[in-house]
Amino acid sequence: MKIVLLVVLFILTLPAAATLQELDDFAKEMLKKERRELEVWGKGRGDPEPERAWQRAEQTAKANQSAEPVGFGTIEWASPPEALESVFNAYETKNHGRERAFQAGYSIGDAPVTVDFSYVDNKLARIFIWFERRYLDVVSEAFIEKYGKPSRRSGDIMAWSWKKVTALIVGNNPTGNALTSSASLTTAEYSQYLEQRAKYKAAAAAKDL
Repeated sequence: MKIVLLVVLFILTLPAAATLQELDDFAKEMLKKERRELEVWGKGRGDPEPERAWQRAEQTAKANQSAEPVGFGTIEWASPPEALESVFNAYETKNHGRERAFQAGYSIGDAPVTVDFSYVDNKLARIFIWFERRYLDVVSEAFIEKYGKPSRRSGDIMAWSWKKVTALIVGNNPTGNALTSSASLTTAEYSQYLEQRAKYKAAAAAKDL
């Protein structure tokens, strides 16, 4: 019940049309809260090392995970946009600075989905998948079948983590549109790019003060 209330409260604090980064931040914040909840639960159970309850649970889940994803379908990480042409009927949605993005329709099992392919320096670095919430079970089962049990779970948020890739499924995204659920595969390279971009924006904003 506490987790549900936290999710609801967090959703109310987000804008009506959240960006992909805000959705990731939303999921990660919920997982942090779940970690604190697990530590409190461990203390209540008399765990001699309650602060490690989360770590032990994560290690157990990671043992059941598959090998690190090398891309999406037959499209591998770091491949150029041209690799999409023979597999997906994708169209370009963004071309700004170091980043380009393409979008295509696809299906995961019986679930029709929309896939965003993000490139940094013309190298595939991230996959973001949108779908209607009624297909959440279909997509979740497909991810679990392919990647094993999630290393972290909080309500309808699931996360998998490897050395260079992180996967997330968020069942109830505060996006303000019909595609209310999402799944993503994010490389370390894309995360580093986002951090660099955030620092650049912060520095630029500071100069304007």
